[in-house]
Amino acid sequence: MTFKKKLIFFLVGFILGVALTAIGGVAFYKAAKSIDISSAKRKIKKLFSGFKTIRAKQVVEDFSKPIAVKNGQSFGKHSQLTFELFRGGIFEINPETKAAVQKSNHYGDVALIRSTKPLPKTYR
Repeated sequence: MTFKKKLIFFLVGFILGVALTAIGGVAFYKAAKSIDISSAKRKIKKLFSGFKTIRAKQVVEDFSKPIAVKNGQSFGKHSQLTFELFRGGIFEINPETKAAVQKSNHYGDVALIRSTKPLPKTYR
């Protein structure tokens, strides 16, 4: 195939590609204008409305004041949370970031924060 034929094939393909992209863009634009966005938003809110109860009952602990971390120690408002430490797991309380950070020197170390009392059956 000569250079001239290759150039013609390239130009025809390029022009067809640009034309198809433009036609697709116009079709997408017209289709998007006909969609009712407010009904789509309502459907999405309805879909996720069941998750609001989970967020409403979330417990957030502020670790801005240093506390001693010991195994089985309850803390927080009404002592609702408890530290559990196994095999050398530890928590470091960082008052600057207001967070408890789990630290481990070994992959088998375990440190967690759990609910002091059993959760209601609705959480299971």
